[in-house]
Amino acid sequence: MHFSGPRTLSYDFLDVAFSPYGNYWRETRKLFILELLSMRRVQSFAYARAAEVDRLVASLAAGSPPGAPVDLSEKLYALSDGIVGTVAFGKMYGSAQFERSSFQRVMDDTLRVLGSFTFEDFFPASRLARCADVLTGAAGQRRRVFRQIDRFFDSVIDKHLEPERLQAGVQEDMVDALVKMWREQDGEALGLTRDHIKGILMDTFAGGIDTCAVTMIWIMSELMRNPRVMRRAQAEVRGMVTGKPRVEEEDVKGLRYLKMVVKENFRLHPPGTLLIPRETMRSCVIGGYDVLPGTRVFVNVWAMGRDPSIWENPEEFRPERFEGSRVDFRGSDFKLLPFGSGRRSCPAVAMGVANVELALANLLYCFDWELPEGMKGEDIDMEETGQLAFRKMVPLCLVPIKRV
Repeated sequence: MHFSGPRTLSYDFLDVAFSPYGNYWRETRKLFILELLSMRRVQSFAYARAAEVDRLVASLAAGSPPGAPVDLSEKLYALSDGIVGTVAFGKMYGSAQFERSSFQRVMDDTLRVLGSFTFEDFFPASRLARCADVLTGAAGQRRRVFRQIDRFFDSVIDKHLEPERLQAGVQEDMVDALVKMWREQDGEALGLTRDHIKGILMDTFAGGIDTCAVTMIWIMSELMRNPRVMRRAQAEVRGMVTGKPRVEEEDVKGLRYLKMVVKENFRLHPPGTLLIPRETMRSCVIGGYDVLPGTRVFVNVWAMGRDPSIWENPEEFRPERFEGSRVDFRGSDFKLLPFGSGRRSCPAVAMGVANVELALANLLYCFDWELPEGMKGEDIDMEETGQLAFRKMVPLCLVPIKRV
């Protein structure tokens, strides 16, 4: 599969998302799931989720005069960025030595490159297509973004290789785990190198920050447009969690309605409207059409979630449709595939869902929410924009009222 942006930014397909199917991809995905994103790992990163949620709640409680609206979209992007950054880079991500704002700007540029199409993507063997990409500036932007992100990853790996870090007893992060395998060559089947580590880090940030943030923003938008759903979700959280300043991870397990809210949002607002494109490996027939090997395939999960032949009243946000239903979003039900299915499904589902559920439960538990003065639920602009992930075009501004 030839995609010029992903090829460059994944270190010539050394990542998991865009790497072609084969032995290398199988071993990398196994490493990703067993060593980096297993349930044990997800639980070990609970400290990062708890710390960032605490920071979010404190910021909302003290950040503006009572009754003043806050840009919740901005707050939720900061939350998602903080969790993913801490999981990958450790506590250095929030320290003065890390240029976090610069890194975020580079990651924004990276997502634009990954989500864009160039002439070379459609005519890979054409010199004319490559010349066109040079003239439009696409090739230059791709190289510039790669150099910037590569410098950041190099500096992070260098800090994790410092001898004093091994003696400091710090909480192990994702880079620590990868560096350890690199040094000890536990990843012998892969022949791990520095570029392998950087390719995996690219997947972590490109696939983790935007998807979690946009999911939480869409959920809060839908809850404000559907007060009945908001009341029921808040009643569940507050009825189950009492006498605590925050909702904890253990509490989230019993929040059945909140989980239905998240599931309904994945139906209407999947984190990626199109799954990562693939190519057919051999000839097949789909819907009566002959599909040749090497055909590029795009799966439109946004359209699947709004298909009236699959869902009753598909444009309505109604979590109760999943009450008593076994339909799940982890890849076994082909009418709801926000994370894909099969061997190419997203390996970070457990991590992403844990981030979203804990943050959402605390937003509903700690605050009551109102719209800015003079605004009604139907006035919330739900227009979408984006490439890899469809963001809400207009930031969500709400009034948080701290619960006493």
